[in-house]
Amino acid sequence: MENRNNVLLTVIGVATLLVVLVGASFAYFTATASTTADQVETGKLEITSALTGTSENRIKPTDFTVGEDNVDVAEFTFTVTGGATNVDGATYDIRLLGLLTGVAETADKGSADDIKYALYDSTNTPVATGSFADVTAETIIATNKPLSGSTNDVYTLYVYIEESHGNQDNLQNVTINATMHAVAKTPAPAGA
Repeated sequence: MENRNNVLLTVIGVATLLVVLVGASFAYFTATASTTADQVETGKLEITSALTGTSENRIKPTDFTVGEDNVDVAEFTFTVTGGATNVDGATYDIRLLGLLTGVAETADKGSADDIKYALYDSTNTPVATGSFADVTAETIIATNKPLSGSTNDVYTLYVYIEESHGNQDNLQNVTINATMHAVAKTPAPAGA
């Protein structure tokens, strides 16, 4: 009987070994792996901007109001045109670089704080206002404006001396240099 148990156990052991070998061989030869193709979308982000206008030599202190005939105000048109394709969520910033020369700072005779700018969109809605005294290198005056291939935003930049109803003699012969440009920005990646 013991011999019979040994034979039975030997048969079970050999059968188990065969099942393991056949199963391992089958798994080894039938293993497959696959990947799906990655789809990469690219886009083209373009922006052009142009500031048009002429040099103004007769800026005088004024109580500026947009839409009125302001002969004492320098007025420049600024256009932003987009060429973005396949860049969802792209935006742009408008930056102003202003340089004043010839301002003698005397509190009772006017100062750089009196020299102002006002940026309006094509519907005469104010976008940004401020003083050239606060403009540093590349001051962002408007941010995250939507940009697409159909963007054609027109702005008007007004430069003027705010009337203080006092002596502003220090503002005579001041030179105001203003440079504006738009900077395109791509959207942040998802999850960033």
